[in-house]
Amino acid sequence: MRRGPLVTDELRHLEHRLAVLRSFADVDSDPKFSRSVGTSREGRIFRGCKDGAIATCRAIAERFGFTVMTRQWLAIEPCTSDFRTKLSQRYPTATVGQIEALWDVLIAANRAVCHLEDTLIDHRVDSPKLRLATALIEALVTQELQKAGLTLA
Repeated sequence: MRRGPLVTDELRHLEHRLAVLRSFADVDSDPKFSRSVGTSREGRIFRGCKDGAIATCRAIAERFGFTVMTRQWLAIEPCTSDFRTKLSQRYPTATVGQIEALWDVLIAANRAVCHLEDTLIDHRVDSPKLRLATALIEALVTQELQKAGLTLA
């Protein structure tokens, strides 16, 4: 995983990843998708966008040095003070709610992406929590782009 300042080669990748996050926001704001049953076409689209947003949050957070290692799959692990401190130092305007939401989303990503034994379809992340986390991730990307003197198309 690349570390340090963003480089021009990453712009297309970040643009694509932000589109994934925004796709979740689009379907979450449309009751046709967000209130649909799981096996319907709309329900499948909603779940796909939600899982995609969870995995994308994980990928982008990892790019900027924020990872969470899950010890247990069924236990709820509270946000650590180290994670809170590191993230608030890097992005001072992040709210406690956003930081804790991102923590929960990163744990959900570990479950959703890597471990089929997690039988919880929502991986303990509801839409409002995921929207908080995606807003924080988008803000982090914007900040890092500005620091590097880069802009998305």
